[in-house]
Amino acid sequence: IDTGTLTPALNWYRAMPAAFVGPELGTVAAPTLMIWSDGDTIVKEDGVRITDQHVTGEYRLEILRGVTHWIADECPDRLADLLLEWFAAHPS
Repeated sequence: IDTGTLTPALNWYRAMPAAFVGPELGTVAAPTLMIWSDGDTIVKEDGVRITDQHVTGEYRLEILRGVTHWIADECPDRLADLLLEWFAAHPS
């Protein structure tokens, strides 16, 4: 069944500029939790390591070992635990 969701999702990625980092994007002031996996072949470690330079609010990096890009599929319980902990500590 084609729900018409694949093309828009792919177009979102296609529309991203190749150099998606820079001062023109500004900074993030909100408390930010970045969850990354060391087996990710899409989101590279170099970019992950400098993300904190673009966040002025509280920032935390969690690295999941032995997981690929598909964190939600491969370790949903660990991901949920991290998110629930973060949200509990940062109520809106």
